[in-house]
Amino acid sequence: MEVAQTSTPVLEPESSKLRSVGEKGEALDLYLENISELNNLSSLYLFGKLEDQSIKSLFPNTDYFCLSDLTLSASGLKEDPMPTLGSLPKLKSLSFHLGSFKGKEMVCLGKGFPELLVLKLGKLESLEEFQVEEGAMQKLRELDIRCCNKLKVPTGLKHLKSLQELKLTNMPENFTTTIEKKKWQIWDDTAHPPRITKDHLSGK
Repeated sequence: MEVAQTSTPVLEPESSKLRSVGEKGEALDLYLENISELNNLSSLYLFGKLEDQSIKSLFPNTDYFCLSDLTLSASGLKEDPMPTLGSLPKLKSLSFHLGSFKGKEMVCLGKGFPELLVLKLGKLESLEEFQVEEGAMQKLRELDIRCCNKLKVPTGLKHLKSLQELKLTNMPENFTTTIEKKKWQIWDDTAHPPRITKDHLSGK
């Protein structure tokens, strides 16, 4: 459902898709006041600016949320959301789309994201550093990185013991080459390093 710039969206149980857009399709401010009351929400898609709201204010008591699927787009977040999102106990899929994060660094803290299976980082134009601490994302199977042109090779990839596939789409050649060359070095204590797939989509 689409919401006006100054409206407070009415959330539906279990699954909600909330958008705040202008006449030309541009992202407007998305005001969320009652999301913390919906502990039974399992899937949430947010399109709109959250610059004046931190992720921590949206999820003040992460232990009580049942959220398993979260997608953020055009959020304009400046503070690293990973420490808070990593505390969501049942989160299995997390996607960042264009303009969702404007900071330079993301850090996945140890023991964070205990149930996460899929992580997608798409078109995060300012992201330079992505760090995985030991103990984080122990069940992650798929890591999808797309059009993050400033991103350096993430540190701590070796801690992703369950990773089965690393998808790289429209990433700089030096990034993909470094990953491929150092694959066995990165996952030196893993019997089966993840499958690395590369793709280049024109116009993306």
